[in-house]
Amino acid sequence: MSNTRRILGGLGLLALSAAGVGAAGVGCSSTPSQADARDRATTQSCSWYQMCNNIGTGKKYDTLDSCEVQVRAQWDNAWPEQMCNGKINESQLEVCLAAIYATDCTNVLDIVDTIGVKCAEAKICSGAGSPDGG
Repeated sequence: MSNTRRILGGLGLLALSAAGVGAAGVGCSSTPSQADARDRATTQSCSWYQMCNNIGTGKKYDTLDSCEVQVRAQWDNAWPEQMCNGKINESQLEVCLAAIYATDCTNVLDIVDTIGVKCAEAKICSGAGSPDGG
């Protein structure tokens, strides 16, 4: 739970998890890497920020690039490579990505639920690393 608390430390981190636009690489025959899961969540998150009008001069992120850099680091922190690589649960990752897309831009409880529950390390990194993706 300490990773969830680190993520929830700032509202920006909360919202980061809750992004829009599907960037799923489905049809995998193996467990996605931590980097793949992180990058997919980053794309979703920054798309969500864009959809919620939080990217632009004077907003949460000045540019899409700055969003991607900062959010990628936040997902790396939420799903540490040493804990998650080879253990990504594809079905739980899909739940997380869908939740990000569907999170209400202004509902803090919805944002917390997405990050703290649907995208929690305990769920995303719960795969056994089996050849079929968990």
